[in-house]
Amino acid sequence: MASKSIYQYDDYRVFLKSEISLIKSKRKNFSIRAMARMLNIAATTLNEVLSGKKNLSIESACNIANKLNLTNNETDFFILLVQLNSTKTESLQKYLKLKIKNERKKWVAVKKLDAVSTKGVINWKNAVIMALSGNPHYQLNAEQISKTLNTSLEESTSLLTGLVALNLLTKSADGHHHIPTHKNIKIESKSANLALQNYHKDMLKKTIVAIEKHPPKDRIISSETFSFSSVNLKLAEDVINECFGKLVLLSNETEDKNVDSVYYTGIQLFKLSEVIL
Repeated sequence: MASKSIYQYDDYRVFLKSEISLIKSKRKNFSIRAMARMLNIAATTLNEVLSGKKNLSIESACNIANKLNLTNNETDFFILLVQLNSTKTESLQKYLKLKIKNERKKWVAVKKLDAVSTKGVINWKNAVIMALSGNPHYQLNAEQISKTLNTSLEESTSLLTGLVALNLLTKSADGHHHIPTHKNIKIESKSANLALQNYHKDMLKKTIVAIEKHPPKDRIISSETFSFSSVNLKLAEDVINECFGKLVLLSNETEDKNVDSVYYTGIQLFKLSEVIL
């Protein structure tokens, strides 16, 4: 029933409210009392829970998850949110936040590839193809790719062949189009890699085009400059990866909708100057 994935929520109350809003959008006369009946709990109890005056018990959380037809994994995540929002113990909060973070990672299911073995396919065209591969409304075949990327049928076929060879795509059961082998792909390199460098350069060129030619309503361009300790670079990388993760979650939310565009986002964090004291 979920209006979007439960893995996108940090507060189980917000999740429940979104479920109520979803049902209300389909049934105008739907009320909190009706929701309470559906969840088999007292209306006063549900009101107190949603307002933050009362917390759900684990037993009630299991019952509600069942009524909302959550999967076993989604139920586990829902219970983690209930526990996190209920506990006042700092050490337990820290533990639960880590568990929640790990569960989100499992759901995103990122396949990591070495940049050396994938250097022949690291380009913006393949990035678009992989972004579209999970869209159920898009028939991923050479003909459709040619129209999307404005490329020849021969080049589109070659692009697909390369992605299939890396086991990133596979033929659908009917053989008419391709489907992804993994939900999300991440290509990384432990050392300087020319193919990745060229890819980032190409995307920066496209960023310049977007700045100059795309209307503000079709893009988000922002930046921040700050003094920083290089000791904290690893922590900064974690923050950036978390940001990407949330954007991926947002993208996954729209998989059942008719997506009309492929967007790119890149985050650069580098040294502008030394600080001489």
